[in-house]
Amino acid sequence: MLIIDEQGTVIQGFISPGRIEKYLPDMKRGSVYKLNNFYGSRNKSVFRVSDHTATVSFSWNSELSVLQGSHIHFDEDSFRFHSYEEFQ
Repeated sequence: MLIIDEQGTVIQGFISPGRIEKYLPDMKRGSVYKLNNFYGSRNKSVFRVSDHTATVSFSWNSELSVLQGSHIHFDEDSFRFHSYEEFQ
């Protein structure tokens, strides 16, 4: 998962397999959310999907809610392609 803030900073997000069903049904592409009760850790060098040094992880008591009245627009066509060698 990629988490993008209003300044366009991209951070890798992580939800463990045991918690995914709690959050996934309510998540919609292009929506803006507020996340409470999460923790951060250093981004791992393998399977890295963003250049940021941190990963935002959902914990057992994380709360995800739609941010009402938000007029933040994120470009859907902003992609960075990486070669296979970069992931080794």
